[in-house]
Amino acid sequence: MSEVRTLSAYLNYHLAGSTAGVSLIRRIARTMDGRAEAGTVRRIATEVAEDRESLHRLMRELRVARSPMRVLVAVVGSRAAQLQTRSPFLSRTGRLLLEVEAMRLGVEGKACMWRALLSRPKSDTDSEALSALLDRAQRQLQALEEIRLQLARETLLPG
Repeated sequence: MSEVRTLSAYLNYHLAGSTAGVSLIRRIARTMDGRAEAGTVRRIATEVAEDRESLHRLMRELRVARSPMRVLVAVVGSRAAQLQTRSPFLSRTGRLLLEVEAMRLGVEGKACMWRALLSRPKSDTDSEALSALLDRAQRQLQALEEIRLQLARETLLPG
């Protein structure tokens, strides 16, 4: 497989993941409405959507075509995951904990992508912009981890 095809597949997988991530973080924000962390989650939701647009822009700059099928699969997968967390054995906070953990994993994947793109020896991308996106992903990870730990305390510890 050529480097261009590999890059195209790689970015399209991340685009699909970011599509699912935008849907998930918006759902988390709606669920957290009224909680102390709601403002932080709404800010992250806005940023995650902006990050997806940054990925779109990068793909256009690199002349990488979007794969609508991968995005569709991500949307369907996101809906299936939402149904899975509706177990009668999970409390509302337990479902929220699982969703925040899934979102945290998605943001970690996004950070990995920005790092990978920054590591390219012959970069045809704006390394300053990629560094800013990586920094923002790190801040999102830190905030999501704090929220995750709070939810874990509420959900998993007797009390």
